[in-house]
Amino acid sequence: MNTEESAHHPNGNYQSWYELGISLHQARRYREALLALDHAIKIQADNYQIWNLRANVLKKLERYQGALIAYDHSIKLNSQIAETWYNRGNLLTKMNNYPAAVSSFHQALKLNPNLHQAWYNLANIFKKSGRFRYAIASYEKALKLAPNLVEAWYNRGKSLFELGKYEQALASFEYSIKLFPLDYHAWNYRGRTLFYLGQIEQEIFSYQQAIKIKPDYQDAWHNLGLVKLNRGEYYGAIACFDKAIVINNNCALNYYYKAKCYLFLTEINLALDNLEEAIKLDPQLCREKAKVDTDFQVIAEELRFHSLLDYAFSL
Repeated sequence: MNTEESAHHPNGNYQSWYELGISLHQARRYREALLALDHAIKIQADNYQIWNLRANVLKKLERYQGALIAYDHSIKLNSQIAETWYNRGNLLTKMNNYPAAVSSFHQALKLNPNLHQAWYNLANIFKKSGRFRYAIASYEKALKLAPNLVEAWYNRGKSLFELGKYEQALASFEYSIKLFPLDYHAWNYRGRTLFYLGQIEQEIFSYQQAIKIKPDYQDAWHNLGLVKLNRGEYYGAIACFDKAIVINNNCALNYYYKAKCYLFLTEINLALDNLEEAIKLDPQLCREKAKVDTDFQVIAEELRFHSLLDYAFSL
């Protein structure tokens, strides 16, 4: 059925228009679905289900303000439907209105505490805003209801990592990998966690696994380069940073740490060339790092180094 046919549907009762709207929504024919639902509302304006579906359709069309108005109208008609509050929370998250999204998810969970996805989405907001303890508590609520929710294990691990709870973070990443062994992000974070636990060989293995799964994964190449740099394997580290640069030549830190490798190899011009590239990409970060990085003291008298840092370096 095309748009014109939808607008002249022979059955004039609201239920038929509503059911047509459902079918068109399921078929991803959102503009036609919206027309059908508007017909249904003209006949029956006080049906909360129609308003909720209308909001869902408007969200798909990225008409977020209109969708929010529709959710609010649905809630005004019936405030006891957890799904509507949940959908409203997801919309507000898309609109970056996190406090209002949190309030909506809380309302949804008050009505239905078993909505594991609401717990998970709530946790993501807490993590994004740096409220890691609240995030962990919410991820654990989600996992109690859905023990195999791999994203929750992964993001719980990231939150624990941010709090410095590395052993618990490692357990979370390992369970995430058990559920989904091809998750290169989890392998990469496993490696980062193992660094803080002093398990360097396993750290290396984790980055290698991430790269095996996704050969163009810049973060894993960068982290593997850092391990090699710290172990004094400077040529190996340079090779890793070069791989990362091929994947993304806009990451200043790849050039910065490559500069340090050449510094330790006493290749001063190459060190300065790479430091210059790093500073071009992120002047504030790389200048501040170089100012306090004692490794660069060996070239403190180099005029080019002074020029790159735009200040008089003091020993």
